[in-house]
Amino acid sequence: MRALVLVLVLLVGASTGCAGAETGDTSRAASATVTYAPGLAATVYLPEGERRVPVVVMVPGGGWATADPSGLIGLAGYLADHGVAAATVHVRSAEDGVTYPTPVGDVLCAVAGVVDEVRSRGVRPTTVAVLGHSSGAHLAALAVLTGDERSGTCGAPAVRPDALIGLSGPYDIAQVPDLAVTLLGSTPEEDPAAWTAANPVRQAARRPAVPVLLLHGRDDDLVPPSFTEGFAAALEAGGHRTTVRMVTGADHDTIYAAEVAGPPVVEWLASLAQARARPAAAPAHLDPAALPRGADPGVARLVRDTLRDGDRRLAATARGRHDALWTVAGGYLLRDYDVGRHHQVRVVFLGRDGKLRTVARSRAWIDVAVSPDGRRVAIRRIAGRAGQRSLLSVEIPRSGRVLAEHELRLATLVAVTGGRVLLARRLHGHHPVTQWWNLERDSLRTVAHQAAIRADTRRGHVVLSTSSVNDACVRVAPIAAPGRTSWRSCTAGPYAWSPDGTHAAATRTYFDAAGTDRWWVVDGHDGARQARITGRLDWHAVWEDDDHVLTLAQGDSGGAAVVRCDLTGACERASRTWPTPLPTEPSLYYRSPPVVLADR
Repeated sequence: MRALVLVLVLLVGASTGCAGAETGDTSRAASATVTYAPGLAATVYLPEGERRVPVVVMVPGGGWATADPSGLIGLAGYLADHGVAAATVHVRSAEDGVTYPTPVGDVLCAVAGVVDEVRSRGVRPTTVAVLGHSSGAHLAALAVLTGDERSGTCGAPAVRPDALIGLSGPYDIAQVPDLAVTLLGSTPEEDPAAWTAANPVRQAARRPAVPVLLLHGRDDDLVPPSFTEGFAAALEAGGHRTTVRMVTGADHDTIYAAEVAGPPVVEWLASLAQARARPAAAPAHLDPAALPRGADPGVARLVRDTLRDGDRRLAATARGRHDALWTVAGGYLLRDYDVGRHHQVRVVFLGRDGKLRTVARSRAWIDVAVSPDGRRVAIRRIAGRAGQRSLLSVEIPRSGRVLAEHELRLATLVAVTGGRVLLARRLHGHHPVTQWWNLERDSLRTVAHQAAIRADTRRGHVVLSTSSVNDACVRVAPIAAPGRTSWRSCTAGPYAWSPDGTHAAATRTYFDAAGTDRWWVVDGHDGARQARITGRLDWHAVWEDDDHVLTLAQGDSGGAAVVRCDLTGACERASRTWPTPLPTEPSLYYRSPPVVLADR
C-alpha cells in the first residue's frame, strides 16, 4: 500500500504538468502555434525538409488537476530534430472546472488541429500517435482507444490516432480512486459506468490494430511500474502489438527527458514505418468457399427479397432486381431495376414497420444520394430525348415531403447534406465543374473546375475526375477546399472511407467488367496503399466498422458470398455460400450472389 499512498500524495504535488523536466528548447526545428479549440493552443515542431513524417501529439501530466505542457518542450524538440513532427498541447483539467470526458475531448481536438496544421504546410502524416506522461498518458490512452468523446467546438476535421505512447501512466484508475475522483467528479460507487468508461485497462480490447509503446522508469516511486505492467497485459490480451520498456535509472520526473524518452520513441516510430513499407506476400486469389466462416455482416442487407438488419426481418420489394440499399431515418431505401413489363427503375422506402412507399420511378436511370444523418434523400431523374435534362428533388425519406426541386442540363448527383446538394456538371456541353446547390436560396455555386465523381460529406472528402480521353485519373481533395489536393491516382480510386476516416477502400479507377479484380485498403488521408484483396469482386464495398470492410466475392468455381476483410487484407466469409454460375461472357468476369449490402 505504501506505493499507492505515494501516488496519492505526490502525483499532484510533485508532478504538476511535467514541469520538473527541462523546459529549454534547443531544437533547430521550426515551430508554429495553432489554436485548436477556444482558449486551447498547441506548439507544433516540424522537422526541416521532410514531406512525409510521423506526428506525435504530447499530453502533459499533472494528476488531472493541472496540465502544464512546458516540461515536454525538450522532448518535442528532440523528436523534431529526428524527423518527427511533435506538438505540445494544452488540455483542460480540474483547475479549469472540467471533469471527464472533457479532457479526452480536448486531446482529440488537439490531434485534429495539429494534423490539420501539419497538412497545411505540405507535410503528410504517416502515423498519428498520442504520447502522454503520467495522468496525460491515461488521457492519451482513452483518446486513442475510445475516441468517442470529442469536443463539439473543434475547428479542424476529426482525426483518429493510430498509435499510442504512454510514459509512466496511472492507467488503472481503480487503484487510485482518491486521486482519480479529481478527473471523474464522482466516486466509483456514485457513477460506476463512468469509472469503467474512463479506465483504459477496461477498454484495452478496443481498436486492437493500434500499436502501443509503454515506457516506465524502474526507479519511479510515484507511479509504480506495476501500472504499466498491468496495462500492457490487458492490451496484449486485447490483441494490441505492445512494446514495453522499463528504463533503468529513470524515475517519474526523468522518464520524459529528451535523452531518456527520445531515442526509444524515434526507434519505435521507425519500426512502424518499416513494417508498413515491408513488401507483403502476394495476396491469394480470393475463394469465398475456402475462407473461414465469421459472424454475419454487421450492416443491413437484402438477401433475395428479405431485408435483414440484426434480428429484424422485413419483406422487401419482389419485382425487378435489387441494385442498391441505403439505411435512412425511419427505415431503408431500395433501388430496383427491370421492374414490370416496362423495365422501370424504382426507388422505394421500406419503413421499420414493414410498409412500402414508392419514392420515384422512371424508365431511365435514377441516381440517389442520402445525407450523413439519413434525414434527407436527393433524387435525380433523367429527362428529355437526349437525356440531357436532370430533374432534381430533395425530400424527407420517411414522409415523402419534398423540400426542393430543380431542373438542370447535364448534371450528375454526387452527394447531399442537410441544406446542400453536390453536383457534377458540364457547362456549355463540355466544361466540367463541381457545384453546390443551396436548397434554401435555390442557388448554384461552382467550387471546382473538375467533375466530382463521389464524395464523403461526413468525413470531408471529394473525389474529382482529372481524366483526359486516354486515362482514368482522379484527385482527392478536402470538400471544404477542393482546390487543395490530398492525393492523386490513375489506378486506385477511393470508394468509401472508414467511419473514423483513417482508411479508405479503393478500387480500380477503370475496369471494364461487371465487377472488379481487386480492392485496396489505403490511408484515408494520403492514399498510401496498406493492403490488397484480389479475386472476382463486387464493385460495391462498405465499412462494417473502423477495422473491417465488407464486399461480395465469387470464386473461380462459382460459389459466391459476403466477405469481411481487415486492414491487413486478411479475409473471412460473412455469409453462406450461394452457387452462382460464372458469367458465360468471360469479359463480364463476375456474377454477384443474391445479396445487396447497405450504405450507411
